[in-house]
Amino acid sequence: MAERFPVISGYQVDLDALKSIAHRCEPKACGNGLSCCACYDVELSAIEARRMIDWLPEAAKFNPKLREGNDGYIDPVERMPGSSPSLAVDAAERCVFSYKGQKGELWCSLHSAALAHGYAPETVKPLTCTLWPLAISDDDEPPILTLQPDAERFPCNVPRTGEGLDRGIAQIIERCFGTLFLRDVENCLAVN
Repeated sequence: MAERFPVISGYQVDLDALKSIAHRCEPKACGNGLSCCACYDVELSAIEARRMIDWLPEAAKFNPKLREGNDGYIDPVERMPGSSPSLAVDAAERCVFSYKGQKGELWCSLHSAALAHGYAPETVKPLTCTLWPLAISDDDEPPILTLQPDAERFPCNVPRTGEGLDRGIAQIIERCFGTLFLRDVENCLAVN
């Protein structure tokens, strides 16, 4: 039997957690209910914080609440003394980049702007957002790639049993870590 937490490219990988869930992002399921855009404090690296500010004009084309006055924009980054910068939230406690579509579905204006310009969303959005419902536990050395503890509460995630990874989870891993990393994870799961 293989290790439960093999180390791949500097991350301990929680194989049991990764294969325990199926994920399909369904913005219409978030419109009036539980949403990842409203439940997490998203810490940003300095590079991610700068990128959020740089993408404001494009994101505001999808989400007018990002505008402030005629020519300005809100500050999408919260900065608190002694802590990392994080994504700002609105009065409803949702990420300031989230917006409701015509049918009440919840969308990300960064995601929409990236697609409109032909970029992969993961090149614009913070890693924490792109990874969801997966998470990286930085409290461990090396860090652990695992599942958000409460991910099964959300309508886009369903518990599963069986071998291998759900297609949605595999796509997230590939987008965030690359094809070789995904292959290594799948090889470790095949040994189990």
